[in-house]
Amino acid sequence: MKIEVKRSGGVAGLRLPPVTVDSDTLAPDDARKLQELVGAADFFNLPPKSPTPPRGADRIQYTVAVDTGDRRHQVQLSEEQMPEGLQRLVDWLAEARARLG
Repeated sequence: MKIEVKRSGGVAGLRLPPVTVDSDTLAPDDARKLQELVGAADFFNLPPKSPTPPRGADRIQYTVAVDTGDRRHQVQLSEEQMPEGLQRLVDWLAEARARLG
C-alpha cells in the first residue's frame, strides 16, 4: 500500500513536499499499524472532495491518496474538515516519515 499526503496553505501559502509511505518498505508492525489506521479512517468511503470552506488566512488544505494495488482513492479537504480517524492517519504518517527518514 502506498500513501501520499500533500499539505498546502497556512501562513505563507506554503506547498510542502509530500509525505509518501510505502508499506512494503516498513517493518511488519508498522505496516500492520498503517493498514489499521486506513481501515479505522474508513478512508475508501470518504468523499473525494469536501465542500470548500470559507476562504481565510492560515487555512491548510490536504490531499491524501491511498493506493492498495487493487484500488486507489484520493480525498481533498481542509484541516477543519478532517475526520478524527483521518487525522490520526496523517499524524502517524508524518511521525513515521520523520522516524524513518
